[in-house]
Amino acid sequence: MLVGIGTIGMLTSALTNFFVKDNPDEQIKLDKLQDELSSQRILLEKQSEKIEELHRMIKDLVEKI
Repeated sequence: MLVGIGTIGMLTSALTNFFVKDNPDEQIKLDKLQDELSSQRILLEKQSEKIEELHRMIKDLVEKI
C-alpha cells in the first residue's frame, strides 16, 4: 500500500513538473516586454509632465490677456 501511495505521489509530481516547467525562451520574451513597458511608462510620464507645463504656460498667457 505504501509503495502504491509513493508511486502515485511520484507520478503526480512528474506531471506537475511537466506542466509547470518554465520555458527559458518565454522568460526572455517576458523580460524584454517588461523592459519595453518600463521604457514606455517613463516616456509617458515625461510627456505628461510636458503637457502639464504647457497647460500652465497657456493658463498664464490667458490670464495676462
